[in-house]
Amino acid sequence: MKKTGYNIIQFSLSKELQHGMMVSILAGELARKAGLSEEQCHELSIAGLLHDIGKLEMAKYVYQKGQKPLTIEEIKYVRLHPTLGYAITSQNHYSDFIIKSILYHHENYDGSGFPSNLKEDEIPIGARILRICDVFAALMYDRPYRRDFSWEKAVAIMSKSKAKILSLPITNHANYNAETERQENVIGARIDEARRKAGLSLVDFSALLRQYGVTMSPSGINKWAKGSALPNAYQLVAVCHALDLDVDVSYFCSSHTPVLNDAGLAKVREYKDDLIASGKYKPQPKVVSILKYIEMPVSNLAVSAGTGEFLDEGNFEMVSFPEKSVPKGADFGVRVSGDSMEPVYHDGQIVWVEECETLAVGEVGIFVYDGDGYLKVYSEQEPNEQQRDAFTDSYGCLHMQPVMLSYNQAYEPKAIMPASRFQVVGRVL
Repeated sequence: MKKTGYNIIQFSLSKELQHGMMVSILAGELARKAGLSEEQCHELSIAGLLHDIGKLEMAKYVYQKGQKPLTIEEIKYVRLHPTLGYAITSQNHYSDFIIKSILYHHENYDGSGFPSNLKEDEIPIGARILRICDVFAALMYDRPYRRDFSWEKAVAIMSKSKAKILSLPITNHANYNAETERQENVIGARIDEARRKAGLSLVDFSALLRQYGVTMSPSGINKWAKGSALPNAYQLVAVCHALDLDVDVSYFCSSHTPVLNDAGLAKVREYKDDLIASGKYKPQPKVVSILKYIEMPVSNLAVSAGTGEFLDEGNFEMVSFPEKSVPKGADFGVRVSGDSMEPVYHDGQIVWVEECETLAVGEVGIFVYDGDGYLKVYSEQEPNEQQRDAFTDSYGCLHMQPVMLSYNQAYEPKAIMPASRFQVVGRVL
C-alpha cells in the first residue's frame, strides 16, 4: 500500500492549545529572568497563549486539505499566520505590547525570519522571548515528520542556532539586597560624589535643586550623604537632572562596577598611551556641557494645594532657570503650598502655568476663589435645587457648577458657591 503524504504543518485545536499553554508559561518565566516588569510578564503570558491564533483563520484554507503535502504557495500563506494573529488581537483591543509580540514572534535575531525580516534590536523584546519559547515548546512535542525531543536535546538544538534566535538581556535580581543598600548608603554616597565632582558646595547644590522644583536645605542634602535621610523618587530624578547624571538605576547600587576588571582597565590605558605616543592621535579636549538659562517670572506668593493663599497677579520676580527645565508654552511659575495635590505635586515645588480663561474637565489649573489662590483639578457638577437659579442665565439655560478637586483623598471637593468670585488663571503644564 502506498504511503500517504503529510502536511508539514497539521492543525489540531487540542494540540495548539497545549502548545500555547506551554509557550505562555515559559514566556512569563523567561520575561522575569530578562528583567521585564510584572505587568509585561503577565501580558507576555497572554501573548504566549494567543501567539498562534492566526492559524485559526488559516485552518479553513490550508489544513482542510487532509494529508496532502503543502504547495509552495500554501507555505507562503502559512507564514501569514503572525499577521493574521495581529489582526485578530488588534480587533479585540489587546495591548500594543501583546499585539506586537504576536506579530513578530517568527522574526529571527539574524534577520532571517518573517513577516518583516527584522533583526537584532529591531525586534520587540516580547517577540524575541516568544520566539525562544515557541521553538523550545515545538521541539518538545511530536510533529508529523518527527518524534518529540528530550529537553536536553531541545536545548542542544537551540544552542546550535543561538545566533538566530537567542539574544536576551538576562538580569540576575538575586544580587540586589535592599537592606544592604540602606546600610551602605550607596544612594547618598553617589549623590555626594557627583556633587563634589561638579564643584558644588552644599549651598550651591541647594540653590540648583530649587530650579528643578525641589526645596532642600544644605543640611538636608548633608543628611543624604550621611545616610540619616534619603531622597524620594521625585527628588532623586531632580538630582540626576541637576547634576547631569545620565545613568541607570544600577549606579545607585553597591553592585555598580566598571565593565572591565583592573587588568582590563590597565590594558586600555596602555593601549591609549601607545596611540598617543604614535603621534597620530591626540587627546581631545573635554567638552563641558553648558546649560542654557532663561529668565522666567515666578510669583512671590504660593498657590495653595491645601487651604488657600492669596495670589497677587502683580507680585512676580524674574528668576533664571535651565531652559530644558521649563516646559514649552509656560507664561509664569508659581510655588506650591500644602499637600492636597500629593503625590503629583509637592509642597515647595514650582509648577509652570500657561495663562488661559477656561479649562476642560480633568485639567489641572491655577484658580482664584474669594481672593485665595489654588492649585486644583477642574471639574463640574450639576447644581442642587437650592443653587439652580443662581446657575441659570437670563435665557433659561442651566450652567454646570465648577468644582475644584484634590489628588489627596483626605481633602474634600470644593464646589464654587453662587455669587462668589471665581477665576481660572491658567493651565498647569
